[in-house]
Amino acid sequence: MRTPKHHLISLIKITNYPEDMLAGDLFCNRLQYYREAELEEVGDKFEATAVSRPLYKLIDEELLLSPVFCMYSVEATKKDDTSKIQISDERLKKFGQYAIVITDVKEFINRTNSNLRDFSYEAVRYIDMKNPEGIYSQAIFNPIVTKDKYFKYQQEFRIFSHAWSLSNNTDFMLPNVKYVSEKWKKFPVGDLEDIAKLYDTKDLFSGVNVELKIDWDFCRKDKFQTKLPKLKSK
Repeated sequence: MRTPKHHLISLIKITNYPEDMLAGDLFCNRLQYYREAELEEVGDKFEATAVSRPLYKLIDEELLLSPVFCMYSVEATKKDDTSKIQISDERLKKFGQYAIVITDVKEFINRTNSNLRDFSYEAVRYIDMKNPEGIYSQAIFNPIVTKDKYFKYQQEFRIFSHAWSLSNNTDFMLPNVKYVSEKWKKFPVGDLEDIAKLYDTKDLFSGVNVELKIDWDFCRKDKFQTKLPKLKSK
């Protein structure tokens, strides 16, 4: 029997500042912020790990300057009931009081592509950073979207750019970028209120009925993850 393909049917931003995203401003921290953050469940000492070995970890220092926008991804198959959005891990409450549910993933990605040049996006892969296997036993593939298995409950979807250094105050690519500090910026993708619903985060634990517009072919999860190279045989 074939394993059903998973699809990203919705994306959720859990935050204390919902107005920013509803207006289409993606609040991006440096990746370094997530590495150094002392906030429980946010800080991850393995961020930007390019090589992991029992005796050492090699960090890709350039990646630490990359702006990153993090969301929670909701997965389903065509056989699932997609009329209700529900999350279960209580640790997610620590990310904010409000939850913005994207109701049309394809349109959200289209607006991101239209407004943010030199940005990419992927569903995060989760591996055992302490004991990597397969292709990851040689090096961590695309470290910015590869995290330790401990954080798998976050089901992250990341929008990011290798081209931007947030220590640079020259916004030569996007004149509407809002420079706030050397640590973060807001990147505009256009108003999102027509494809976003605002809820209290706590309501998502009992479940909320949401009318989603799903392009099943576009939303296949494997389209949001770079295909891994095959491990060379010895």
